[in-house]
Amino acid sequence: MLAVTAGVLVSGCSSATQATSSTPAVSPSAIARANVDSGDCLFGIFGADVEVGIANPTSSCSSWIHKLTGNGLAWYPINQMVKLGSRDTADTDTMAETCDLTDGTQELFVEDGGEMPYGDGTCTREEQAGWKPEATPGPLAKQAQRAQQA
Repeated sequence: MLAVTAGVLVSGCSSATQATSSTPAVSPSAIARANVDSGDCLFGIFGADVEVGIANPTSSCSSWIHKLTGNGLAWYPINQMVKLGSRDTADTDTMAETCDLTDGTQELFVEDGGEMPYGDGTCTREEQAGWKPEATPGPLAKQAQRAQQA
């Protein structure tokens, strides 16, 4: 697996955070609006087709980005997730749900495209840390499913 060693942008994990100009543009019809104003944390990886959302986080988005980065990937805050079923921004694979996990309070929702190595790896690490699959879809998974049907 390719190890990403790019630096991480940690300042400004608020809803006002904007992607940098090196991030490819995605058409508005391919966007699933996430409730960032509620305090949910959304992250992507530069040059990869994986995105993570944390609903009801019990720690700051900045803490989450450091935790995810500790897994060897360079994450950055995003304002919205790519709509499930649409093409991703890295290499035009189709985005799909990788996992929807909970620790009893927080939801960890991961979507990935193509072979899903980064998404699967993130899900596996969190499951090994005690996260469990949601019995019913969590808020971000529900939102992604509604956006996909629209």
